[in-house]
Amino acid sequence: MKYCLVAVYLFIHFYSTKALPTSPFLCYFASLEDCIRSYWSVGYKYTSIVISLATYHGIQISLRQLKYLINVKYNLRRRRSQSTAHEIRRALCYELNGPGCLLGYRAMTRCLRTRYNLRVSRDTVMRLLKEIDPAGVAQRRARRLQRRIYRCPGPNATWHIDGYDKLTRFGFGISGCIDGYSRRIIFLQVSYSNHDPSLIAGYFMNSVEQLGGCPRTVLTDCGTENVIIAAL
Repeated sequence: MKYCLVAVYLFIHFYSTKALPTSPFLCYFASLEDCIRSYWSVGYKYTSIVISLATYHGIQISLRQLKYLINVKYNLRRRRSQSTAHEIRRALCYELNGPGCLLGYRAMTRCLRTRYNLRVSRDTVMRLLKEIDPAGVAQRRARRLQRRIYRCPGPNATWHIDGYDKLTRFGFGISGCIDGYSRRIIFLQVSYSNHDPSLIAGYFMNSVEQLGGCPRTVLTDCGTENVIIAAL
């Protein structure tokens, strides 16, 4: 009897809507088409899109209707052939000119698939990296990466803001900010999401109010959760 109760509890916990992972698209869309296109572009299947629309956006739609919208009305197709070499090479060159120069071929493949929506294999990325950046490949293989030297002129000159996404699927969105010179933790907050621009901006403004000043420079990634801070 005890094992039956445990099994029922686990079933309810893992298959309830509250246990679903946090949607990557919690922002508001101008239309239903934009919302469906966003989920379709990152590889969501039909059933997952139906569940996500109902759970996170309050849109009730049947599986049959969704298939009609995707295949007939919106004419959405997933690319089955590999992206062109020109597209892959251009994205690689752009990444290698920034922090992407520290990525190996596995991490670079994930970056190209998620950030640039490219269909590319690991073998192709490995071959192009050897061709475009042979010195970097040799350094990573020898585990002797030449990392850049970080310099900060003084306290409150630069604040660094970033999020931790590993626990968002369980409902814990972690956001943090640190001073680049003193390594002081400006804020470290946990909420239902770390992709909401208003939440991140609220953390920032509360810290500015408590400390009585703002930094000269704020460094973040190019995520949409930082657009309000960039506008400030």
